[in-house]
Amino acid sequence: MKADIPASLQDSLRAVSEDELTLCDREPIHIPGSIQPHGMLLVADRGTLDIVAGAGDIEGRLAPQWLGRPLASLIGSAAVEIALGIEDETSAVLDPVTGLENSLDGVAHRTGEYLLIELEDAERAGASTARIFTRIEEAGAALARTHDLLDLCEAAVQQFRAITGYDRVMIYRFHEDGAGSVMAEDRAAHLVSFLNHQFPATDIPKQARALYIRNRIRVIPDVCYEPAPIRAAEPGLSEVDLSDVGLRSVSPIHIRYLQNMAVGASASISIVMDGHLWGLVACHHDEAKTILLSDRTACRILAHTLSQQIAAKDEAELTRERVRIRASEDTALALYDPESSFESFVEGAGSELCRMLGADGLAVLSGTQISTFGRCPDEADLRTIGEWVKDKAAPFPFLTDRLALHLPEAEAFQSLASGLLAVSLSTETPICLIWLRAEKIETVEWAGNPHKGASTDPNAVLTPRSSFETWS
Repeated sequence: MKADIPASLQDSLRAVSEDELTLCDREPIHIPGSIQPHGMLLVADRGTLDIVAGAGDIEGRLAPQWLGRPLASLIGSAAVEIALGIEDETSAVLDPVTGLENSLDGVAHRTGEYLLIELEDAERAGASTARIFTRIEEAGAALARTHDLLDLCEAAVQQFRAITGYDRVMIYRFHEDGAGSVMAEDRAAHLVSFLNHQFPATDIPKQARALYIRNRIRVIPDVCYEPAPIRAAEPGLSEVDLSDVGLRSVSPIHIRYLQNMAVGASASISIVMDGHLWGLVACHHDEAKTILLSDRTACRILAHTLSQQIAAKDEAELTRERVRIRASEDTALALYDPESSFESFVEGAGSELCRMLGADGLAVLSGTQISTFGRCPDEADLRTIGEWVKDKAAPFPFLTDRLALHLPEAEAFQSLASGLLAVSLSTETPICLIWLRAEKIETVEWAGNPHKGASTDPNAVLTPRSSFETWS
């Protein structure tokens, strides 16, 4: 794999400030003004259907004179009709377009007043559509045979790697804070594993995650490519929105990031659940590698199947959890005696009440009385908690998994009470039930130091972190 970044990308990196590297959510990655050079882009006015801009080797692969010409003269009237029929921010695959030397696969997009036509080398001669659909069917069946989420993800990486041929394929799941972790991995034997490693939220900034929802597959055949600038009849057209365009040029920061990982080519396939980005199928290859339209389509379909299977596994797990909770609830209620005090009920049913919510301890505050079951802080600390939650807990439950963030005094007893669920009961004497979970300490393996800031190379080019060795 080549080690050098092209001069045009180096210029872009020099223009990025350190603040933008750390907070690169502001980078306008949807309007890079260029594409990856393995394909071509035509931009046509939707009103006149004339070509107003383009990028790539159009002269050498499609037509020597193209700017200002009718779109139909280059891709055919049938393809133009298909393009005109799509909605804004949507796409459509076109029939093969005849180039100067070979056929070209085409994908049309609509953005505002423009039609965007992507063109790249067509599928190899003799490729079987039946074979492609058989591969998708077999992969989907393999996913359907899995038993739980982890089993599903492990099967998925194997199937995606079989389709794409990449050296490494990972299932990367996003956390609530934007960070993510590798849940499953299938890789070549010579590669170091990233399984169970976490990556900070800054590795995939917000605007990139938003584009992954809109554009479900992103391919970089060669991380050392030289960007092909958009050439337009008017200067402003070079900044046309390329959000939906697969050929869209990549952030120079991301290019350096991949090179720091010794990646020669990559692909990212979105796993979207209910309109939210659940995760990615992340593919890496040591050398430059092209993945054709048919295989990209197969990956897109398989990713949709994967998202459905994840939803099914989640629902099955939720159903099992509901059954478990209801069983504990029934067991606890069977011990309730209306002639006895509530404190007596908690003392007898405490084990089930804790098991019901996976709690380590339960405290009942009734007036000045405190009853406990399981592992709880001492009475003075419980009164501190009770005073703090009495306004927050009524009339709705209050829940936190980091009590010390809300109540600094809780740091002194977080080994017993780090998570909390407080419920207030409206009775003659107000009762507050507090379920507690003890602090759980875990060692997190990061792919490199997540706190390491930007660095500057001898050419004054700001770069993302360069080490991905395990850091914990």
